[in-house]
Amino acid sequence: HRSGQSFAAPRPEVDPVDSGSRLGVAYGYTWIINRHWNFEAEIGLGWIYTRYDIYPCTHCGTKIATNRPHNYVGPTKAALNLVYVF
Repeated sequence: HRSGQSFAAPRPEVDPVDSGSRLGVAYGYTWIINRHWNFEAEIGLGWIYTRYDIYPCTHCGTKIATNRPHNYVGPTKAALNLVYVF
């Protein structure tokens, strides 16, 4: 069994475009198949906050709305891994 957590805060001084925040947790499990092979499964759930702009079409470039907030809560990671152990 293994668990993890993630957190990221916006860093406008590094990337002014990326104004999102993230917070999440993950849980995974490893099954030992034999001496050299393992199988892993992991799922993560979290919250993501971001801002976005709205355009009427992809070609015209005129903004309808700027800097609108959006919150997402749900799955943020899913993984199935076949691992070779040396």
